[in-house]
Amino acid sequence: MNLADLHILRVERGHDASLGPLLKQYCREMRAWMAPTSDAAEGSTYPLEKVWNDDTHVYLAYVADIPAGFALVGSAQRYVGDRNVKDMVEFFVATNLRRNGFGRAMAGYIWNRYPTKWLVRVYQDNTSAMRFWAGVIANYSSGAYREEVRSISGNAWSYFTFAPSNNRWRGP
Repeated sequence: MNLADLHILRVERGHDASLGPLLKQYCREMRAWMAPTSDAAEGSTYPLEKVWNDDTHVYLAYVADIPAGFALVGSAQRYVGDRNVKDMVEFFVATNLRRNGFGRAMAGYIWNRYPTKWLVRVYQDNTSAMRFWAGVIANYSSGAYREEVRSISGNAWSYFTFAPSNNRWRGP
């Protein structure tokens, strides 16, 4: 499979059948990173009713018509005090499609849809996610980003903030 097979769509509730299994994979993977006592680690599913609200935009990525990933986009107001800043609430690419440009293309596609300031929050113990986001954000913002480390329930999180640069990603 190659990037030409990637299609990203903003979707509505009728896509639960595609989104549900991806959310389950995402939760299973996140449980491996989070402490067993944390709220994020409890349960093995992400409640679909939490996804479908007026403040969240849902994107599904398909590769050759197979659901391959998702992104949830919302407001970062609760984290940075500005409702105009967008938050990459959740982001996931299926394991078998990683390290080939799909995640980078998906992130760039979504950021291009909202040419505003962005926040991406990353759990620091997830070293592969830290590498991915630091690289993708640095490239997309032409190095003009800020990383702030915050402790939440004893866990270290990187808060990356940035705005699009003139060197925005171009793709599907």
